[in-house]
Amino acid sequence: MPTELASRPKCCCCSRRFWLGAGLLLVLIGLWAYARFTRDVPVAFASDEDHFKYGSTGGERDAGIPYWVWKALPELFPEFLPERSGLSRFCF
Repeated sequence: MPTELASRPKCCCCSRRFWLGAGLLLVLIGLWAYARFTRDVPVAFASDEDHFKYGSTGGERDAGIPYWVWKALPELFPEFLPERSGLSRFCF
């Protein structure tokens, strides 16, 4: 009986090397994803005008711009927003 088991060809997905390689690959992908999506690097724009138009307000760093600000803007500055009511002015 032991000769029958020894004579069977090994499956590549069952070998220890395969699982070690797959695990290492998953760890490397996880480290790459962590480094890619958690870094906080400011974007450098070509001009001050581009920075003003496309730059970040910095509000998204901790929790974003508070909900009550979005709720109050239509009431405080209706002349600057489209003729809709409530948060639909912001396309929400």
